[in-house]
Amino acid sequence: MIQVYYDGKCGLCAREINYYRQRDTQQLIDWVDVTSQLDCLQECDISLATALKHMHARLENGELIRGVHAFIAIWHRIPGWQPLAKFASLPLIKPGLAICYEVFAWLRFRSYRHCRISTQADH
Repeated sequence: MIQVYYDGKCGLCAREINYYRQRDTQQLIDWVDVTSQLDCLQECDISLATALKHMHARLENGELIRGVHAFIAIWHRIPGWQPLAKFASLPLIKPGLAICYEVFAWLRFRSYRHCRISTQADH
């Protein structure tokens, strides 16, 4: 089972995770809202600001991944989403998706007050 760390205070993130959670019929993913389970961040050695800026996932082998890599890991485990995971993993596609994710993550992080406050708490 993988663990996925997401921003539960972000309406968009919460809706997307709820969508995936409903489709995770085999319960292959442990969904962790970092805004309500701060202790999990210490175990992963991730700051709150970093966890809010990028979705992270811990794979079965203990490897911690983030961003597009985390989405691909989710899609591999959600019934019906495997074709998207395979497409997103293609060598010419994945780098472009990673850039798009980074831009989106930066914009989203800047737009939410609780994200900006987290950067102050980390200092």
